[in-house]
Amino acid sequence: MIIISSVILAVLIIALGVWYFRAGTSTNNITSDNDTSAVKTPTFEEQKTEQLEFAQRVYSQYKTAGGNMSSGPCLSNGTEWVVDVVHNPRQAVDDLPANQCPSYLSGLSKHFIELDLSGNLVRAQ
Repeated sequence: MIIISSVILAVLIIALGVWYFRAGTSTNNITSDNDTSAVKTPTFEEQKTEQLEFAQRVYSQYKTAGGNMSSGPCLSNGTEWVVDVVHNPRQAVDDLPANQCPSYLSGLSKHFIELDLSGNLVRAQ
């Protein structure tokens, strides 16, 4: 009985060792500090396209829910991008801090998308 238990334990240890070393030497797990091929950072244009699609969905949801666009509401106050509604051409009300996204004003967000009252792109940067 002790011999059988020892054999089973030995087989389990060997199987575990084989699994561990195979997983550890897999090319999927090898990275270096200089290897940037594994992670692709999206370009600004790719981010802008994705954020514009998001902005138009949020605009549509806000409008469908009966939201008032005339004051130029901040529709999304994100950490990287914000979505703001403005008049086209811009009016003085659009420049009031109360009608702008707080995270952009504070510098937390670095990029913004401005949509007009009809949901069309005015500016993105």
